[in-house]
Amino acid sequence: MSHRRHLLAGLLFATCLIVSGLASAEVTLCLKAQSDRDDTAGLTSLIRSEVARHPSHRIVEQRCEQTLTADLFHAGTTRYLSLGIAGQVPERQSVPDGSPLDGAVTHAVSLVLGNDPLSLTEDPAKFSALERDAHSVLVKGHNTYRLELFQLVTRTDTNYPTTPGAAVSFARGAQHWQVFARLHASGWPGTVRGSHRVVKLSSGFDLGLQYETSLTGFATPYFGASIGMLLMSLDGRYVPSDPKSLESVVSVGLDLGLRAGVRAMRWLDFDVDAFTAVRLPMFATHETDGHLFGDKGIYTPQLELGIGVGF
Repeated sequence: MSHRRHLLAGLLFATCLIVSGLASAEVTLCLKAQSDRDDTAGLTSLIRSEVARHPSHRIVEQRCEQTLTADLFHAGTTRYLSLGIAGQVPERQSVPDGSPLDGAVTHAVSLVLGNDPLSLTEDPAKFSALERDAHSVLVKGHNTYRLELFQLVTRTDTNYPTTPGAAVSFARGAQHWQVFARLHASGWPGTVRGSHRVVKLSSGFDLGLQYETSLTGFATPYFGASIGMLLMSLDGRYVPSDPKSLESVVSVGLDLGLRAGVRAMRWLDFDVDAFTAVRLPMFATHETDGHLFGDKGIYTPQLELGIGVGF
């Protein structure tokens, strides 16, 4: 088992390196602007143009990490621009009526983004690329909790038993990438007949990495890979015609997972997920001195077909 533990540690370390190397260092902003007399569309365009000059932040349409609010209003012959990140004290600039706004917007945006608590607390130039990207996922990423229901299909030496299952997962992501941890379990107390096998229990824990193809789409395909620990308990008769030859085989080991799906309704406070996943055990299913699968055992890959809801 020592080499398996070393392999698991190595693969988990590689996953962390991949995530840190691919995550973005930008803070994503939603923009809400209003004006009592002036052109709101023009104000919005001016602020967007100014924010685009700051590599630390980027304006998006949904799934943002912060909200930038702008309010342009009049008091006598003076216009006031109030700009700030929701939850923080806004920056206020005065502009004489009839004077251009660009200077005030430039100054206010620079001050507000420079004081954003979600930005790097130190000068980004002091960090390596690896440190900046890891900071993006760990500090500036958003969390998602997910509940899933699925049907599991397991390959055995005689048949393909199906069992219902459920899973809970936690993901933390930045931009297109997410790291996740997932607990899953399935099984069915079915009756063994003839040469058929029954999956009494299949459960485990996965750590993985996922990539969403779109940042802003209402629905987006995604792909992922994982590594974890899998426990599998199979029942069967080693003499198909003899009910007294019933035997249970329990195996535990590492497994690799591949997953693909479509995540929809992403503009709401939740999303719906339809997915398929393949689980590839890194071990043969058998027991020492067991009769059911012989000394070499059998290989039992699994297929999941399911739906999930994320919050």
